[in-house]
Amino acid sequence: MYYTFKIITHIFIFLTIPIIGLCQETSFEFILESVNDEIIIDAIEDINGNFYCVGQTKNPYTPDFDTSSGILLKLNKHGKLIDSIVITEDEKSCIITDIELITQDTFLLNGFTYSFLNTGGPKYNSSIYLSKVNQNLEIFDTCYVDFADSIGFVYSEPSITFDNEILLSGCVRNGPHPESYIAFLGLHSISMDSVQYHLYTENPSFGSYSRKISDNKYFMAGFGMTSFVPYRYMFFDSAFILTEETQIEPYVNPFGIKWDTDSSFYLAGRWVENSDNNIGIIHQRSINDLSNYSSLSWGSPDTMELPARFSGIDFLNKDSIFFGGIFNGGIFDFAEIPTGFFVAQTDSLLNVRWERFYGGEAYYMMNSIVATNDNGCMLLGSRYDYKNTTELERDIYILKLNSEGLLTSTSENPKIQMHEALVFPNPGTEFLRVRIAAQYSQSTFELFDMNGNLVLKENIEGKWKQISTSFLPQGTYIYKIHNQQGLFESGKWVKQ
Repeated sequence: MYYTFKIITHIFIFLTIPIIGLCQETSFEFILESVNDEIIIDAIEDINGNFYCVGQTKNPYTPDFDTSSGILLKLNKHGKLIDSIVITEDEKSCIITDIELITQDTFLLNGFTYSFLNTGGPKYNSSIYLSKVNQNLEIFDTCYVDFADSIGFVYSEPSITFDNEILLSGCVRNGPHPESYIAFLGLHSISMDSVQYHLYTENPSFGSYSRKISDNKYFMAGFGMTSFVPYRYMFFDSAFILTEETQIEPYVNPFGIKWDTDSSFYLAGRWVENSDNNIGIIHQRSINDLSNYSSLSWGSPDTMELPARFSGIDFLNKDSIFFGGIFNGGIFDFAEIPTGFFVAQTDSLLNVRWERFYGGEAYYMMNSIVATNDNGCMLLGSRYDYKNTTELERDIYILKLNSEGLLTSTSENPKIQMHEALVFPNPGTEFLRVRIAAQYSQSTFELFDMNGNLVLKENIEGKWKQISTSFLPQGTYIYKIHNQQGLFESGKWVKQ
Protein backbone atom coordinates (compact mmCIF):
# COMPACT_ATOMS: atom_id res chain seq x y z
CA MET A 1 0.00 0.00 0.00
CA TYR A 2 1.09 3.54 -0.59
CA TYR A 3 0.96 4.88 2.96
CA THR A 4 -0.09 3.93 6.43
CA PHE A 5 -3.82 4.04 6.86
CA LYS A 6 -6.75 2.41 8.55
CA ILE A 7 -9.53 1.01 6.41
CA ILE A 8 -12.98 0.43 7.80
CA THR A 9 -15.12 -1.59 5.40
CA HIS A 10 -18.57 -2.83 6.31
CA ILE A 11 -19.89 -5.30 3.76
CA PHE A 12 -23.58 -5.97 3.39
CA ILE A 13 -24.68 -8.48 0.76
CA PHE A 14 -28.29 -8.66 -0.33
CA LEU A 15 -29.02 -11.74 -2.44
CA THR A 16 -31.87 -11.49 -4.90
CA ILE A 17 -32.83 -12.68 -8.37
CA PRO A 18 -30.46 -10.75 -10.68
CA ILE A 19 -31.84 -8.42 -13.31
CA ILE A 20 -28.70 -7.74 -15.32
CA GLY A 21 -26.83 -10.87 -16.31
CA LEU A 22 -25.75 -12.88 -13.30
CA CYS A 23 -25.23 -9.84 -11.09
CA GLN A 24 -26.24 -10.03 -7.45
CA GLU A 25 -26.99 -6.83 -5.59
CA THR A 26 -24.35 -5.85 -3.05
CA SER A 27 -23.95 -2.93 -0.69
CA PHE A 28 -21.10 -1.73 1.46
CA GLU A 29 -19.66 1.20 3.37
CA PHE A 30 -15.99 1.99 2.62
CA ILE A 31 -14.00 4.43 4.75
CA LEU A 32 -10.30 5.05 4.28
CA GLU A 33 -8.89 6.84 7.33
CA SER A 34 -5.32 8.15 7.25
CA VAL A 35 -3.31 11.15 8.42
CA ASN A 36 -3.84 12.74 5.00
CA ASP A 37 -6.68 14.90 3.74
CA GLU A 38 -8.34 12.77 1.05
CA ILE A 39 -11.39 12.77 -1.19
CA ILE A 40 -12.83 10.56 -3.93
CA ILE A 41 -14.30 12.37 -6.95
CA ASP A 42 -15.18 9.79 -9.61
CA ALA A 43 -15.36 6.01 -10.15
CA ILE A 44 -16.00 3.44 -12.86
CA GLU A 45 -16.90 -0.26 -12.76
CA ASP A 46 -15.32 -2.96 -14.94
CA ILE A 47 -17.04 -6.07 -16.31
CA ASN A 48 -15.89 -8.09 -13.29
CA GLY A 49 -17.59 -5.78 -10.82
CA ASN A 50 -14.39 -4.10 -9.60
CA PHE A 51 -14.47 -0.35 -8.94
CA TYR A 52 -11.71 2.11 -9.88
CA CYS A 53 -11.95 5.31 -7.83
CA VAL A 54 -9.96 8.53 -8.37
CA GLY A 55 -9.41 11.63 -6.28
CA GLN A 56 -6.90 13.57 -4.24
CA THR A 57 -4.63 13.06 -1.24
CA LYS A 58 -2.85 15.88 0.56
CA ASN A 59 -0.63 16.26 3.61
CA PRO A 60 -2.51 18.68 5.91
CA TYR A 61 0.65 19.37 7.94
CA THR A 62 2.38 21.44 5.21
CA PRO A 63 0.43 24.72 5.24
CA ASP A 64 3.09 26.58 3.23
CA PHE A 65 2.87 24.16 0.31
CA ASP A 66 -0.07 22.62 -1.55
CA THR A 67 1.38 19.12 -1.85
CA SER A 68 -1.62 17.38 -3.41
CA SER A 69 -1.29 14.12 -5.31
CA GLY A 70 -3.75 12.12 -7.35
CA ILE A 71 -4.93 8.75 -6.06
CA LEU A 72 -6.38 5.69 -7.74
CA LEU A 73 -8.02 2.93 -5.69
CA LYS A 74 -9.22 -0.46 -6.92
CA LEU A 75 -12.02 -2.07 -4.88
CA ASN A 76 -13.70 -5.39 -5.48
CA LYS A 77 -17.49 -5.70 -5.68
CA HIS A 78 -17.72 -6.19 -1.89
CA GLY A 79 -15.81 -3.00 -1.07
CA LYS A 80 -12.46 -4.57 -0.24
CA LEU A 81 -9.39 -2.57 -1.27
CA ILE A 82 -7.40 -4.61 -3.82
CA ASP A 83 -4.71 -2.12 -4.85
CA SER A 84 -3.89 1.61 -4.90
CA ILE A 85 -1.40 4.07 -6.36
CA VAL A 86 -0.46 7.70 -5.79
CA ILE A 87 0.13 9.94 -8.81
CA THR A 88 2.76 12.59 -8.12
CA GLU A 89 4.31 15.30 -10.28
CA ASP A 90 7.76 16.92 -9.91
CA GLU A 91 7.39 20.33 -8.23
CA LYS A 92 3.66 20.35 -8.94
CA SER A 93 0.49 19.26 -7.23
CA CYS A 94 -1.90 16.89 -9.01
CA ILE A 95 -5.60 16.09 -8.65
CA ILE A 96 -7.42 13.38 -10.63
CA THR A 97 -11.06 14.32 -11.20
CA ASP A 98 -12.36 11.83 -13.80
CA ILE A 99 -11.99 8.26 -15.00
CA GLU A 100 -13.50 7.11 -18.29
CA LEU A 101 -13.65 3.75 -20.06
CA ILE A 102 -11.65 3.55 -23.33
CA THR A 103 -11.64 -0.21 -23.88
CA GLN A 104 -12.68 -3.19 -21.78
CA ASP A 105 -9.41 -3.09 -19.82
CA THR A 106 -8.13 0.46 -20.38
CA PHE A 107 -9.24 3.64 -18.63
CA LEU A 108 -8.59 7.35 -19.19
CA LEU A 109 -7.56 9.46 -16.20
CA ASN A 110 -8.21 13.20 -16.35
CA GLY A 111 -7.17 15.90 -13.90
CA PHE A 112 -4.96 18.93 -13.54
CA THR A 113 -1.59 19.95 -12.14
CA TYR A 114 -0.43 23.27 -10.74
CA SER A 115 2.47 24.83 -8.83
CA PHE A 116 2.56 23.53 -5.26
CA LEU A 117 4.23 26.78 -4.14
CA ASN A 118 0.87 28.52 -4.32
CA THR A 119 -1.44 27.69 -1.42
CA GLY A 120 -4.23 30.21 -1.99
CA GLY A 121 -5.96 32.00 -4.82
CA PRO A 122 -5.50 30.94 -8.44
CA LYS A 123 -3.51 27.74 -9.03
CA TYR A 124 -0.77 29.20 -11.24
CA ASN A 125 1.32 27.32 -13.81
CA SER A 126 -1.52 24.88 -14.42
CA SER A 127 -1.88 22.05 -16.92
CA ILE A 128 -4.47 19.49 -17.91
CA TYR A 129 -3.33 15.97 -17.01
CA LEU A 130 -4.32 12.96 -19.14
CA SER A 131 -3.10 9.39 -18.94
CA LYS A 132 -4.19 5.83 -19.60
CA VAL A 133 -4.23 3.10 -16.97
CA ASN A 134 -4.91 -0.63 -17.17
CA GLN A 135 -6.70 -2.92 -14.73
CA ASN A 136 -3.41 -3.56 -12.90
CA LEU A 137 -3.15 0.20 -12.18
CA GLU A 138 -0.21 0.58 -14.57
CA ILE A 139 -0.12 4.09 -16.06
CA PHE A 140 1.04 4.72 -19.64
CA ASP A 141 0.64 7.31 -22.42
CA THR A 142 0.65 10.36 -20.14
CA CYS A 143 -0.08 13.71 -21.81
CA TYR A 144 -0.18 17.34 -20.58
CA VAL A 145 -1.94 20.37 -22.03
CA ASP A 146 0.06 23.35 -20.83
CA PHE A 147 -1.21 26.90 -20.51
CA ALA A 148 0.64 30.16 -19.95
CA ASP A 149 2.36 30.50 -16.57
CA SER A 150 -0.01 33.36 -15.74
CA ILE A 151 -3.04 31.09 -16.11
CA GLY A 152 -4.43 30.11 -12.74
CA PHE A 153 -6.95 27.38 -12.01
CA VAL A 154 -7.55 24.84 -14.78
CA TYR A 155 -10.41 22.35 -14.71
CA SER A 156 -11.51 19.95 -17.44
CA GLU A 157 -14.07 17.18 -17.95
CA PRO A 158 -13.58 14.47 -20.60
CA SER A 159 -15.94 12.49 -22.79
CA ILE A 160 -15.12 9.83 -25.35
CA THR A 161 -16.72 10.72 -28.70
CA PHE A 162 -18.54 8.35 -31.04
CA ASP A 163 -15.47 8.36 -33.33
CA ASN A 164 -13.16 7.50 -30.41
CA GLU A 165 -11.59 10.86 -29.64
CA ILE A 166 -11.17 12.63 -26.30
CA LEU A 167 -13.32 15.75 -25.98
CA LEU A 168 -12.49 18.10 -23.11
CA SER A 169 -14.44 21.04 -21.75
CA GLY A 170 -13.75 23.21 -18.74
CA CYS A 171 -12.31 26.54 -17.75
CA VAL A 172 -9.14 28.41 -16.92
CA ARG A 173 -8.74 31.35 -14.59
CA ASN A 174 -6.85 34.32 -15.99
CA GLY A 175 -7.12 36.66 -13.01
CA PRO A 176 -8.25 37.00 -9.40
CA HIS A 177 -11.94 37.74 -9.99
CA PRO A 178 -14.90 35.53 -11.03
CA GLU A 179 -15.07 37.45 -14.31
CA SER A 180 -11.65 35.98 -15.13
CA TYR A 181 -12.93 32.44 -15.69
CA ILE A 182 -12.80 31.49 -19.38
CA ALA A 183 -14.43 28.40 -20.88
CA PHE A 184 -12.54 26.17 -23.29
CA LEU A 185 -13.24 23.25 -25.58
CA GLY A 186 -10.52 20.82 -26.67
CA LEU A 187 -10.15 17.69 -28.77
CA HIS A 188 -7.45 15.02 -28.40
CA SER A 189 -6.73 11.93 -30.43
CA ILE A 190 -7.18 8.72 -28.50
CA SER A 191 -3.42 8.14 -28.86
CA MET A 192 -2.96 11.61 -27.27
CA ASP A 193 -0.39 12.64 -29.90
CA SER A 194 -2.43 15.56 -31.24
CA VAL A 195 -4.46 18.22 -29.53
CA GLN A 196 -6.43 21.34 -30.34
CA TYR A 197 -8.39 23.63 -28.05
CA HIS A 198 -10.06 27.01 -28.09
CA LEU A 199 -10.48 29.56 -25.28
CA TYR A 200 -13.67 31.62 -25.23
CA THR A 201 -12.63 35.01 -23.94
CA GLU A 202 -15.83 36.81 -24.94
CA ASN A 203 -17.98 35.73 -21.98
CA PRO A 204 -16.86 34.68 -18.50
CA SER A 205 -18.10 31.14 -17.98
CA PHE A 206 -17.28 27.64 -16.84
CA GLY A 207 -17.71 25.08 -19.63
CA SER A 208 -18.73 21.51 -18.79
CA TYR A 209 -20.48 18.33 -19.92
CA SER A 210 -19.46 18.58 -23.57
CA ARG A 211 -20.48 16.12 -26.28
CA LYS A 212 -19.75 15.65 -29.97
CA ILE A 213 -23.17 15.51 -31.58
CA SER A 214 -22.15 15.10 -35.23
CA ASP A 215 -19.10 15.50 -37.44
CA ASN A 216 -19.54 19.26 -37.43
CA LYS A 217 -21.40 20.04 -34.20
CA TYR A 218 -20.42 20.11 -30.51
CA PHE A 219 -22.46 20.80 -27.37
CA MET A 220 -21.36 22.29 -24.05
CA ALA A 221 -23.23 23.46 -20.94
CA GLY A 222 -21.98 26.82 -19.71
CA PHE A 223 -21.97 28.00 -16.12
CA GLY A 224 -22.26 31.76 -15.69
CA MET A 225 -19.61 32.94 -13.23
CA THR A 226 -21.46 36.14 -12.31
CA SER A 227 -25.11 37.01 -11.73
CA PHE A 228 -25.11 38.80 -15.10
CA VAL A 229 -24.23 35.68 -17.12
CA PRO A 230 -26.96 33.02 -17.18
CA TYR A 231 -26.45 29.28 -17.31
CA ARG A 232 -26.77 28.22 -20.91
CA TYR A 233 -26.38 25.60 -23.60
CA MET A 234 -23.72 26.36 -26.22
CA PHE A 235 -23.19 24.86 -29.67
CA PHE A 236 -20.02 24.92 -31.75
CA ASP A 237 -19.01 23.99 -35.28
CA SER A 238 -16.14 21.68 -36.26
CA ALA A 239 -13.65 24.54 -35.84
CA PHE A 240 -14.92 25.14 -32.27
CA ILE A 241 -16.54 28.43 -33.27
CA LEU A 242 -19.53 29.32 -31.12
CA THR A 243 -22.63 29.20 -33.34
CA GLU A 244 -25.50 29.29 -30.83
CA GLU A 245 -26.13 29.79 -27.14
CA THR A 246 -29.41 29.61 -25.24
CA GLN A 247 -30.19 30.34 -21.61
CA ILE A 248 -31.30 27.24 -19.75
CA GLU A 249 -35.01 27.24 -18.92
CA PRO A 250 -35.96 26.75 -16.17
CA TYR A 251 -33.13 28.63 -14.51
CA VAL A 252 -30.94 25.88 -13.11
CA ASN A 253 -27.26 25.42 -12.29
CA PRO A 254 -26.07 22.13 -13.90
CA PHE A 255 -24.38 19.59 -11.65
CA GLY A 256 -24.24 16.64 -14.03
CA ILE A 257 -25.58 15.48 -17.39
CA LYS A 258 -26.43 11.95 -18.50
CA TRP A 259 -27.23 11.40 -22.18
CA ASP A 260 -29.92 8.83 -22.98
CA THR A 261 -29.79 9.23 -26.79
CA ASP A 262 -27.54 11.10 -29.22
CA SER A 263 -29.80 14.15 -28.94
CA SER A 264 -31.40 14.06 -25.48
CA PHE A 265 -30.20 14.03 -21.89
CA TYR A 266 -31.12 14.32 -18.22
CA LEU A 267 -29.55 17.19 -16.27
CA ALA A 268 -29.20 17.36 -12.50
CA GLY A 269 -29.05 20.81 -11.05
CA ARG A 270 -29.54 23.31 -8.34
CA TRP A 271 -32.90 25.01 -8.76
CA VAL A 272 -32.43 28.78 -8.55
CA GLU A 273 -35.89 29.95 -9.49
CA ASN A 274 -38.00 31.74 -6.89
CA SER A 275 -39.61 28.71 -5.28
CA ASP A 276 -39.42 26.54 -2.18
CA ASN A 277 -37.62 23.85 -4.16
CA ASN A 278 -33.85 24.00 -4.58
CA ILE A 279 -32.83 20.81 -6.40
CA GLY A 280 -34.14 19.09 -9.47
CA ILE A 281 -33.77 17.33 -12.81
CA ILE A 282 -34.45 18.47 -16.38
CA HIS A 283 -35.11 15.97 -19.16
CA GLN A 284 -34.06 17.76 -22.35
CA ARG A 285 -35.86 15.61 -24.92
CA SER A 286 -34.23 17.19 -27.96
CA ILE A 287 -31.27 19.54 -28.30
CA ASN A 288 -32.72 20.57 -31.66
CA ASP A 289 -35.76 21.96 -29.85
CA LEU A 290 -34.72 23.41 -26.50
CA SER A 291 -38.34 24.11 -25.57
CA ASN A 292 -39.00 20.37 -25.55
CA TYR A 293 -38.23 19.40 -21.96
CA SER A 294 -39.82 18.24 -18.73
CA SER A 295 -38.60 18.97 -15.21
CA LEU A 296 -38.84 17.89 -11.60
CA SER A 297 -37.87 19.96 -8.59
CA TRP A 298 -38.09 19.30 -4.89
CA GLY A 299 -36.43 20.06 -1.58
CA SER A 300 -37.32 22.57 1.10
CA PRO A 301 -36.29 26.15 1.92
CA ASP A 302 -33.16 26.84 3.95
CA THR A 303 -31.95 23.25 3.96
CA MET A 304 -29.09 23.99 1.54
CA GLU A 305 -29.70 20.77 -0.35
CA LEU A 306 -27.24 20.59 -3.22
CA PRO A 307 -26.55 18.03 -5.94
CA ALA A 308 -23.21 16.20 -5.83
CA ARG A 309 -20.48 18.67 -6.75
CA PHE A 310 -19.12 16.92 -9.85
CA SER A 311 -21.87 14.60 -11.09
CA GLY A 312 -25.25 14.40 -9.40
CA ILE A 313 -27.06 12.05 -11.80
CA ASP A 314 -26.42 8.65 -13.39
CA PHE A 315 -28.24 5.62 -14.76
CA LEU A 316 -27.66 2.50 -16.82
CA ASN A 317 -31.38 2.07 -17.45
CA LYS A 318 -33.27 5.36 -17.76
CA ASP A 319 -36.28 3.85 -15.99
CA SER A 320 -34.03 3.78 -12.91
CA ILE A 321 -32.40 7.21 -12.60
CA PHE A 322 -30.28 7.91 -9.52
CA PHE A 323 -29.91 11.49 -8.30
CA GLY A 324 -27.76 12.40 -5.28
CA GLY A 325 -26.29 15.20 -3.25
CA ILE A 326 -25.98 16.61 0.25
CA PHE A 327 -28.37 18.06 2.79
CA ASN A 328 -27.86 20.83 5.36
CA GLY A 329 -24.94 22.59 3.68
CA GLY A 330 -21.75 21.48 2.05
CA ILE A 331 -20.57 24.47 -0.01
CA PHE A 332 -17.17 24.50 1.73
CA ASP A 333 -14.45 21.87 1.94
CA PHE A 334 -14.50 22.05 5.74
CA ALA A 335 -17.24 23.12 8.11
CA GLU A 336 -18.24 22.15 11.63
CA ILE A 337 -21.86 21.36 10.84
CA PRO A 338 -23.59 17.99 10.46
CA THR A 339 -24.41 17.18 6.86
CA GLY A 340 -25.25 13.99 4.99
CA PHE A 341 -26.00 12.35 1.68
CA PHE A 342 -29.37 12.20 0.01
CA VAL A 343 -30.14 9.83 -2.86
CA ALA A 344 -33.34 9.51 -4.87
CA GLN A 345 -34.55 7.31 -7.68
CA THR A 346 -36.96 8.32 -10.46
CA ASP A 347 -38.38 6.63 -13.51
CA SER A 348 -37.81 7.95 -17.04
CA LEU A 349 -40.77 10.33 -16.65
CA LEU A 350 -39.20 11.86 -13.50
CA ASN A 351 -41.65 10.32 -11.07
CA VAL A 352 -39.85 9.91 -7.74
CA ARG A 353 -40.00 6.35 -6.43
CA TRP A 354 -38.05 6.86 -3.22
CA GLU A 355 -35.63 9.14 -1.41
CA ARG A 356 -33.18 8.28 1.40
CA PHE A 357 -30.91 10.30 3.69
CA TYR A 358 -27.60 9.08 5.13
CA GLY A 359 -25.46 10.73 7.80
CA GLY A 360 -26.09 13.78 9.92
CA GLU A 361 -23.36 13.20 12.53
CA ALA A 362 -20.28 14.52 10.61
CA TYR A 363 -19.52 16.85 7.71
CA TYR A 364 -20.11 14.80 4.56
CA MET A 365 -19.46 15.96 1.01
CA MET A 366 -20.76 14.03 -2.00
CA ASN A 367 -18.79 14.52 -5.20
CA SER A 368 -20.46 12.02 -7.57
CA ILE A 369 -23.11 9.36 -7.84
CA VAL A 370 -22.42 6.35 -10.08
CA ALA A 371 -24.95 3.75 -11.25
CA THR A 372 -23.67 0.17 -10.92
CA ASN A 373 -24.19 -2.98 -12.97
CA ASP A 374 -26.29 -4.69 -10.27
CA ASN A 375 -28.98 -1.95 -10.49
CA GLY A 376 -27.64 -0.09 -7.43
CA CYS A 377 -25.49 3.01 -7.10
CA MET A 378 -22.34 4.34 -5.42
CA LEU A 379 -22.09 7.62 -3.50
CA LEU A 380 -18.55 9.02 -3.64
CA GLY A 381 -17.13 11.70 -1.42
CA SER A 382 -15.52 12.51 1.90
CA ARG A 383 -16.19 12.63 5.62
CA TYR A 384 -14.77 15.35 7.89
CA ASP A 385 -15.16 14.10 11.45
CA TYR A 386 -14.76 17.54 13.05
CA LYS A 387 -15.87 16.29 16.47
CA ASN A 388 -12.89 13.93 16.73
CA THR A 389 -10.02 15.71 14.95
CA THR A 390 -8.10 18.95 15.33
CA GLU A 391 -6.71 18.87 11.77
CA LEU A 392 -8.31 19.88 8.48
CA GLU A 393 -8.32 16.35 7.11
CA ARG A 394 -11.09 14.39 5.43
CA ASP A 395 -11.45 10.65 5.03
CA ILE A 396 -12.43 8.94 1.80
CA TYR A 397 -16.04 7.86 2.11
CA ILE A 398 -17.96 5.60 -0.30
CA LEU A 399 -21.43 4.10 0.04
CA LYS A 400 -22.51 1.31 -2.31
CA LEU A 401 -26.30 0.99 -2.13
CA ASN A 402 -28.65 -1.58 -3.61
CA SER A 403 -31.43 -0.83 -6.09
CA GLU A 404 -33.66 0.47 -3.28
CA GLY A 405 -31.00 2.82 -1.93
CA LEU A 406 -30.35 0.63 1.10
CA LEU A 407 -27.43 -0.80 3.02
CA THR A 408 -28.50 -4.34 3.88
CA SER A 409 -26.76 -5.75 6.95
CA THR A 410 -26.20 -9.39 7.86
CA SER A 411 -23.57 -9.20 10.60
CA GLU A 412 -22.62 -5.70 11.69
CA ASN A 413 -23.97 -2.18 11.57
CA PRO A 414 -22.51 0.59 9.43
CA LYS A 415 -21.11 3.78 10.92
CA ILE A 416 -23.59 5.83 8.95
CA GLN A 417 -27.33 5.64 9.52
CA MET A 418 -30.16 5.84 6.99
CA HIS A 419 -33.12 8.19 7.51
CA GLU A 420 -36.36 8.91 5.72
CA ALA A 421 -37.03 12.12 7.65
CA LEU A 422 -34.83 14.91 9.04
CA VAL A 423 -35.26 17.46 11.84
CA PHE A 424 -33.22 20.68 11.74
CA PRO A 425 -31.74 22.95 12.88
CA ASN A 426 -30.57 20.84 15.77
CA PRO A 427 -29.91 22.48 18.21
CA GLY A 428 -32.63 25.03 17.42
CA THR A 429 -34.43 27.93 19.05
CA GLU A 430 -37.74 29.43 17.92
CA PHE A 431 -38.69 26.80 15.34
CA LEU A 432 -37.72 23.50 13.78
CA ARG A 433 -38.18 22.15 10.29
CA VAL A 434 -39.13 18.62 9.36
CA ARG A 435 -38.05 17.24 5.98
CA ILE A 436 -39.86 14.09 4.81
CA ALA A 437 -38.65 11.74 2.05
CA ALA A 438 -40.45 12.29 -1.24
CA GLN A 439 -42.27 8.93 -1.24
CA TYR A 440 -44.45 9.94 1.72
CA SER A 441 -47.32 12.37 1.19
CA GLN A 442 -48.50 12.56 4.80
CA SER A 443 -46.93 12.03 8.22
CA THR A 444 -47.22 12.99 11.89
CA PHE A 445 -44.59 14.75 14.02
CA GLU A 446 -44.62 14.36 17.80
CA LEU A 447 -42.31 15.94 20.39
CA PHE A 448 -41.94 14.66 23.95
CA ASP A 449 -40.12 16.02 26.97
CA MET A 450 -37.63 13.85 28.83
CA ASN A 451 -40.40 12.63 31.14
CA GLY A 452 -42.31 11.21 28.18
CA ASN A 453 -45.00 13.90 28.11
CA LEU A 454 -46.31 14.89 24.66
CA VAL A 455 -45.65 18.64 24.26
CA LEU A 456 -46.25 19.15 20.53
CA LYS A 457 -48.02 17.31 17.70
CA GLU A 458 -48.31 18.36 14.05
CA ASN A 459 -49.63 16.73 10.89
CA ILE A 460 -47.37 17.20 7.88
CA GLU A 461 -48.71 17.24 4.33
CA GLY A 462 -46.00 16.81 1.73
CA LYS A 463 -42.25 16.89 2.07
CA TRP A 464 -41.64 19.54 4.74
CA LYS A 465 -43.09 21.76 7.42
CA GLN A 466 -41.81 24.50 9.72
CA ILE A 467 -43.05 24.15 13.31
CA SER A 468 -42.95 26.84 15.98
CA THR A 469 -41.17 25.89 19.21
CA SER A 470 -41.08 29.38 20.76
CA PHE A 471 -43.34 28.35 23.66
CA LEU A 472 -41.07 25.48 24.75
CA PRO A 473 -38.49 25.89 27.51
CA GLN A 474 -34.84 25.17 26.78
CA GLY A 475 -33.85 21.55 27.06
CA THR A 476 -33.65 18.19 25.32
CA TYR A 477 -36.69 16.60 23.68
CA ILE A 478 -37.50 13.31 21.95
CA TYR A 479 -39.17 13.44 18.53
CA LYS A 480 -41.06 10.79 16.60
CA ILE A 481 -42.13 10.98 12.95
CA HIS A 482 -44.44 8.28 11.61
CA ASN A 483 -47.25 7.36 9.25
CA GLN A 484 -49.26 4.29 8.21
CA GLN A 485 -47.05 3.64 5.14
CA GLY A 486 -44.06 2.46 7.18
CA LEU A 487 -42.26 5.70 8.02
CA PHE A 488 -40.83 5.82 11.53
CA GLU A 489 -38.01 8.10 12.69
CA SER A 490 -37.03 9.09 16.21
CA GLY A 491 -34.24 11.05 17.84
CA LYS A 492 -33.31 13.89 20.17
CA TRP A 493 -33.87 17.57 19.48
CA VAL A 494 -32.28 20.30 21.62
CA LYS A 495 -33.75 23.75 22.17
CA GLN A 496 -31.14 26.33 23.14
